[in-house]
Amino acid sequence: MTAVAPAEERGSLDIEDRVVERIAAFAAAEIPEVSGPPRRVLGASFGWIGTPPRASARIVAGRASVHLQMCVRWPCGIRSVSERVREHVTERVTALTGLRVSTVDITVSALEDDTTTGPRVV
Repeated sequence: MTAVAPAEERGSLDIEDRVVERIAAFAAAEIPEVSGPPRRVLGASFGWIGTPPRASARIVAGRASVHLQMCVRWPCGIRSVSERVREHVTERVTALTGLRVSTVDITVSALEDDTTTGPRVV
């Protein structure tokens, strides 16, 4: 049987920023009160339900910083939802990549009124 070399001698794994962005976006979408920001075309908003938040990430020296742009369903508290998102994204990115997350910045670009039923007329 051959001996296994220590981890430091076996090579390295490079994780791209894009991987962290995808993990962070889908982790944030796992929070029920969160969705992606609506797309705007000629001043009208389209596509809120089921889209993940937009994420950007940067990895420097084994630490990831993440920025999310998302919507929060009304009447949920923005502060409490944002804190849950930060904790969950940090946990998922660390668990799946082994990177430490230094910051999770969040921009809430819209509130979606979850109390109305049917299409909105503008």
